[in-house]
Amino acid sequence: MGAAEAGAALNAVGAAGALPPVVHVGRETPAALRAMLAQAGVRLNPLAEQLFSDTRFEVPARPRPFAVAAVQVAALGHAEGGTFEAIARSAARQGLQPCPLALAPWLRLQWLAQPEAPTGAPSARHRAPPGAFTVAGEPPPDAPDLPWGFYLRRVDGVPWLRGYRCWSGHVWAAEDVLVFRQAPTAAGPGASPIPSPPS
Repeated sequence: MGAAEAGAALNAVGAAGALPPVVHVGRETPAALRAMLAQAGVRLNPLAEQLFSDTRFEVPARPRPFAVAAVQVAALGHAEGGTFEAIARSAARQGLQPCPLALAPWLRLQWLAQPEAPTGAPSARHRAPPGAFTVAGEPPPDAPDLPWGFYLRRVDGVPWLRGYRCWSGHVWAAEDVLVFRQAPTAAGPGASPIPSPPS
């Protein structure tokens, strides 16, 4: 896959779903951030609530922007799906990195108009649900009770921020959508998002 084709593939999901190209992460505490989510009508599941008190949830020392891109697993060269480790290696070759945990709530606040999850599509056990955008994050310590990270979904007009668990050997489906941050550039993080393919 050439550079132009890779750029088009990486942007295909983001363009269709109007994912913000830059997410601005503030310095609010987890408690303040949860209050902001509640005020915006965002629903959380118990695993998401658990992540807000996780030691991996780090508040940045100063507000900062992150350029992000949503990409289907297949677009990273995994037509049959792949483990997160394999997907992350492929993403790194495209200049994409896992996101910090704190990015997901801010993405949720800045993307309340996420397209509605498709109706009538059955959810499969141990699979990302239809319409989910999973925020790619570093794996947690090897503890079965710890959630891995967050995913975003909008169901019946309600924006959700949900936590999920999976193990390191989980095979993500080719059609699953992951959100990565772009590697910082000399111009600074968030300064150079992946360009949209020419129309």
